Amino acid sequence: MHPSYRNQGYGTQLLQHACERLYTLGACKIYIQPGPFEINKNGACVKPEEAYEEKLEALKALYHKHGFETAPNIIVYAAHVVYYCARLRENANYLMVKNDT
Repeated sequence: MHPSYRNQGYGTQLLQHACERLYTLGACKIYIQPGPFEINKNGACVKPEEAYEEKLEALKALYHKHGFETAPNIIVYAAHVVYYCARLRENANYLMVKNDT
């Protein structure tokens, strides 16, 4: 997200809308992989070079505030395998889940 749009509630609105829509479609659990990104001058999404861990913690706090919890160990393990096979550079240790309420 572009820095000028942060802390204005857009992320919360987007997250709530996405969750409501997924539950409407029949989802009973929603998984999310926190990973901060920035929009560079060319409009491309890139990992932030500065304060990555701080931004990651802020995302985790946002998701936790909206009912997400750390995914169970077996799911995290499975995600590690899937990410490795798909050559995704994500850390499954941060995978979060929200159960239907």
